[in-house]
Amino acid sequence: MSKKHVKEMIDQRRIDLHLEVRQHPELIEILSDLNQQGIDASEFEVRLAAIASYCGVILDGEYLQEELSALCPILTDRLRAKRVVIIS
Repeated sequence: MSKKHVKEMIDQRRIDLHLEVRQHPELIEILSDLNQQGIDASEFEVRLAAIASYCGVILDGEYLQEELSALCPILTDRLRAKRVVIIS
């Protein structure tokens, strides 16, 4: 019996957000704390809600997957604006 390999394309907007999150140690700590509380922070919707809260973006309602992806550039831009610049 042969196994089928399924390739799923990941939206570049989600990838960009994920890469930007890695630049924010405080946010990474928040996501880690969620996991310790038994909340699965690897779920995209949970991560997105935590990121939005960190950025001061209020989410209200139910969102389709495309709408969630459309939020990613907004949150990515907010995170970039929050990034601390160290000048030596």
